[in-house]
Amino acid sequence: MKSPHKHTSAEEYYTAAANTLIRLQDHVVAHRQLAELGFPERVIRKRTTTGGPWQRILPSTYLTQTGPPSRHQLMRSALLYCGSDHTGGALLTGTAALDLYGVRRLPRQSRIHVLVPCDSLRTSTGHVVIERTSRMPGQVTRSGMACAPFVRALIDAARRSEDVDEVRAALAEAVQRRFCTPAQILEEVANGPMRRSRLAQQVALEIGEGVRSPAEAWMREALIRFRVPAPRWNAVLRDSATARIVAVPDALWVGSCLVAEVDSADYHLSPKDWRQTQQRHAMLTALGFAVLHFAPTRIKEDPEAVCVQVTDALAANAGRPWPRGITVTRADAFSNGT
Repeated sequence: MKSPHKHTSAEEYYTAAANTLIRLQDHVVAHRQLAELGFPERVIRKRTTTGGPWQRILPSTYLTQTGPPSRHQLMRSALLYCGSDHTGGALLTGTAALDLYGVRRLPRQSRIHVLVPCDSLRTSTGHVVIERTSRMPGQVTRSGMACAPFVRALIDAARRSEDVDEVRAALAEAVQRRFCTPAQILEEVANGPMRRSRLAQQVALEIGEGVRSPAEAWMREALIRFRVPAPRWNAVLRDSATARIVAVPDALWVGSCLVAEVDSADYHLSPKDWRQTQQRHAMLTALGFAVLHFAPTRIKEDPEAVCVQVTDALAANAGRPWPRGITVTRADAFSNGT
């Protein structure tokens, strides 16, 4: 008597297994994975020939659709090309990893940056940049993909950028949104390679001093260039009785009770910051601070005039009494200028 159950053929088995794997991997699959499932070479060749339903997205790596790949599919294919699947072995870093972490202000880098161990034989190709490293970090999984830890990915992105303001924006967002602290940024820069690290070192120093936006960094550069006394950047003003934060001015000269604010929503993360700037002005003047306001365009286009105005204000307010009941501390690790 024949069995009432239909026996699954080998072809049906490997097809079903491959389809399951492909769905789990954003419709991207490596040749070695198909081979491990017993998927025949002749079927792979048929599906990847011109006009077939699959396309070679990287060497021995296939996109199982006819349309263009998404950003996530590019990331997945990069990991598979480097020999990494669910077992690890390669890590997304730089802007690819930061994208998965949720960073919005990413340096403009189109290729996918992947870290691999020093003994890896893979080389950069197509949309993938391979970096061999002796400092292979632990894996963090984001959206099902293997990533470098946040701070490593952040500084790797900075090292691949040639635009200092893009690096400033990314590092400022990282601190403002509490992805990491300035101390963690400084530590990663100190421990990392010197090659291509000039911008990362420059911006890490600015972040360590309390600077929290590209425009504040422009002003810092101007003050240094024209020999204006350095302020305290994003210092925290608190009510000494309650420890409540009163304000976090962009720049503060304690000896003259002088505050300088960089007035632009363009260089802060939230549109509400513009309204809060106006509220801070009223609060600070009521407490007894002298307050200056500068647009980023003015700082960029006429830094000397900005510095002259600050110098004059410092002289005019020298000896101004410090507001009673207000204490000042260094920039908070997670200060966002609000």
